[in-house]
Amino acid sequence: MYSIFKCDIVNPGMKRDKYHSIAQRISFLFLILMIPVFLLFCLMLYIQFHYQNEASDELFVTRASNMAEMLEGEFDDINSACMDFLYDEELVRLASDLVYKTDYDLMKDYEAVIDTIASIGVNNDFIEEIQVYIPAKQRMLSDISGIHESDCSVSSFVDSDLIFIPLPGTCEDGLYSHAVAVKLDWDYINSYLNAISGGEIRFTLTGAEDMTDYGSESDGNHGYSVLVADGRYRLDISPAPETDNGILAAISICSLLAVILIAYFFILSLRYIIKPPLDGLMEGFSHLENGDYEIQLPDGRNDEFALIAGSFNHLVSKLEETDRYKSLLAKAEYERLQNWINPHFLYNGFFMISNLCRLDEVELASKLSSHLAKYYQYITRHSYSEDVLLSDEIEHLNEYIEIQKIRFTGKLDVYFPVLTPDMGLIHLPPLLIEPIVENSFVHGLKKMEYKKLMIDIRLSDDVLTVSIENNGVTSDEEFMKLNRLIDDKDESSAVGNVAKRLFLRYGTSGKIAVSRREDSGLCTLICLPVETRGEDV
Repeated sequence: MYSIFKCDIVNPGMKRDKYHSIAQRISFLFLILMIPVFLLFCLMLYIQFHYQNEASDELFVTRASNMAEMLEGEFDDINSACMDFLYDEELVRLASDLVYKTDYDLMKDYEAVIDTIASIGVNNDFIEEIQVYIPAKQRMLSDISGIHESDCSVSSFVDSDLIFIPLPGTCEDGLYSHAVAVKLDWDYINSYLNAISGGEIRFTLTGAEDMTDYGSESDGNHGYSVLVADGRYRLDISPAPETDNGILAAISICSLLAVILIAYFFILSLRYIIKPPLDGLMEGFSHLENGDYEIQLPDGRNDEFALIAGSFNHLVSKLEETDRYKSLLAKAEYERLQNWINPHFLYNGFFMISNLCRLDEVELASKLSSHLAKYYQYITRHSYSEDVLLSDEIEHLNEYIEIQKIRFTGKLDVYFPVLTPDMGLIHLPPLLIEPIVENSFVHGLKKMEYKKLMIDIRLSDDVLTVSIENNGVTSDEEFMKLNRLIDDKDESSAVGNVAKRLFLRYGTSGKIAVSRREDSGLCTLICLPVETRGEDV
């Protein structure tokens, strides 16, 4: 069933000051969602650093232990080389009570000893200098400084950095046969240790001083100090300066700033991308609420808001067109009612009844009165109906024709269709056919002595076609006037009235047209789509 739709644009009961901006809601929701994401990121970062530190601690302990073992091995090699040297033939000869025949032989042994300790120093980069002490000769031999006089007392080595290695079994009561003292290259050792650690662990080798607790923890900065070389030296081991906590804090702060910047630019994007078209849409609905159909939203964007703006503009056009059609329809309905309740036709009916009564044609007068009553009853009952059955419309048309048959007794032939049951259940607007038939009597058949009217109704492809033909005389002027009335949809005439109603109801699918017959008669054709078939409810 066809009906003019009604669209309530805005509920007048709603107060606009209670509206909350959708941009603000989206921004707030974005911030709410970003906060747990930021906290989760910080938690994951903390966990990662925590496990990384644990792994680093394990690696630190392992590498520190390996480094300490390596140093122990290096010192063992130095000690072993020195111990082997203590039994050197020339050194033992120098340390004995042997009296050399010539100074040349003595110097020769001195030089041999110096060459030997020099070769030991060359083979071990940790050694800066090797000194040999020979109490019997009161001499100290060095691979760096050569031969020097020395008292060779044991007290001179106490609290020194030298590794003092006397001949085993000869150092009693501060006396010894001969000894080797090794001076370590501290700068090289420390740089070497830190170089092989890759900078991840910091090593410092110093004298043991009063450090006695092997493997004890030092200053609480995950550092350790261990004794090597039988406790003579202390190896300080600590992680390379790192800023795990500082990195974590820096990343967290940067992440927070990133979230703030993202939120800021997101809100700006909402302000400049989403808010303006939404504000325009709200303003447009406000204009519609006040009945202003001149409002048009700009649709030059290339996003969904362009579709919304286009749909809104189309809706405005449809609403404006609908309101105009409703106004025109109300006017057309009024004028249609005025045309159908034709006082002249009613007066003529009363005069006919009066004349029949005067002629004592009581039965015919009664029949005419019954047809008039049914005719006007249908008009008054269905004037504002939206749809009627085709069978009811034909029955009303038949009442009108019966009245005309009484009026033109013996001078009127009407060829009327017989409807099938299915066709009788077709719905169409009321009073659509009878005005055209009435127009045939008023104009085309008015001057004809013998009047002939042919009505045909057909249904094909869901299109109902009604044909009304008469044998009247229609001049060229009258024919052109009829076509103009149809084109202009002039409600003042029957054909214009029907044309206007068909257009309002069916648009271009509903049509009315007139044509000339060979005998100068007129054929009027009405075509309309079938909307509902079946039983009337």
